[in-house]
Amino acid sequence: MSNVVYLSRAAAITQDVPDANKAVPASRHFDSGPIRSLYDQMPVCEAENQICDCLEQIAADLDLLQQGLSSAQPKMMEQASTRIASRARKIGLLEVALSAEHVRRCVAQRDGVATEATIARLERSFDFAVNAVWTFRGL
Repeated sequence: MSNVVYLSRAAAITQDVPDANKAVPASRHFDSGPIRSLYDQMPVCEAENQICDCLEQIAADLDLLQQGLSSAQPKMMEQASTRIASRARKIGLLEVALSAEHVRRCVAQRDGVATEATIARLERSFDFAVNAVWTFRGL
């Protein structure tokens, strides 16, 4: 057969792929600018309340995504993922916003497996983001 790829050649090609287990720098996930701006514009208590409200709304929309997934309601999922992306951008959660946009695309394409995987990525991103926000607060 002429179209056979030998393992040694395939293995050599895959060595150029970056290690997926390496940590991505926090700056790619989180932009502190919007939160820093909130703290600069208002008292600390008010800024924290706004940040908490935004995080709670994102968490509620994540719950709606799961409900929409389990009850096959793509419109609900598209709306929830759009709101998540918008709110995440407002407070600098870059990876959360990007993941939410990817979820919306997967839902629009009616790709169930990709939607489930991307929602899982979105949830992990949100967990990281919450930690990053409160770590930033401590600085």
